[in-house]
Amino acid sequence: ADISEKDKDALIPQLIFVTFLENVFRHGKVGTKEDPVLVNIHCENGMLHYIVVNTMEPERMHAKKGGSGLFNLRRRVELIFHGSADVVTTINGKHYITELTIPLHT
Repeated sequence: ADISEKDKDALIPQLIFVTFLENVFRHGKVGTKEDPVLVNIHCENGMLHYIVVNTMEPERMHAKKGGSGLFNLRRRVELIFHGSADVVTTINGKHYITELTIPLHT
């Protein structure tokens, strides 16, 4: 990864990435070459961007939303970063995309 010297000293809250990966295995389709889980972490303009893309199981695409993982993560991000970070989830066809953007220096 290409990380600037300034950004190498950034502190990232413990276990902040775990919820996204837990959701992949709980709600997504994993374990095949046809449906890879894509994880991208990069730094840009003083922000860390963490993106996870996975294929959704067809029967779960229209299922009732549940669980508290992302809700709790959003609350935690708000408490830590006071509005300067963002958690976004989107559905694009059969893909579920979760994005976390946090400042590297607060």
